[in-house]
Amino acid sequence: MFSGKVQKWNKYTIKQERSLVITNLNIYNFKKKKLRRVVPIEKLAGLTKLLKSNSQEFVIHVKKDYDYRLLSD
Repeated sequence: MFSGKVQKWNKYTIKQERSLVITNLNIYNFKKKKLRRVVPIEKLAGLTKLLKSNSQEFVIHVKKDYDYRLLSD
């Protein structure tokens, strides 16, 4: 459904480049060629898009786990 480069903020608010792949079953987070995390679609609590003009920032909320704060072109 989607595959692209994004920037992820870590817990220290430092941006890190990642590849994000979204299928109908899972969300995959890759750092270079290494798989870092798989989030099943069933665990999604929601998505939040920052409405500030010219902002491409969004958050993927995961049930009972930490969220992803991301920036995408």
